[in-house]
Amino acid sequence: MRALKDRVAHIEFATTVNGIPCRAQAVIQYGHDGGLWEPPCPTEVELTVLDRRGKPAPWLARMLDRHETDRIKKEALEADAEQWHDY
Repeated sequence: MRALKDRVAHIEFATTVNGIPCRAQAVIQYGHDGGLWEPPCPTEVELTVLDRRGKPAPWLARMLDRHETDRIKKEALEADAEQWHDY
C-alpha cells in the first residue's frame, strides 16, 4: 500500500487542444483508498501544454476548458497505464 501511495509518474504524450496538435506533459500523483487512520486521497494530475516541438505553449493552455482538461488528464492516466501493460 505504501509504495502505491508515494508513486509519482512523469509522462509526455501527443494530444490536441481544440483540434490543434500539441504535446502534454503530466505529473501524476497517485492517490490511495485510505486506511484505518488515514482518509482516502484522490489521484492528482498536473498538466503542462507543449507545442509539437516540446516547448511550453501558454497560448494553447489558455484555450483549455474543463472538458478538454478532463479529456487530457484521462489520456495521461491511460498513457501511464499503457507503460505498465506488460507487467
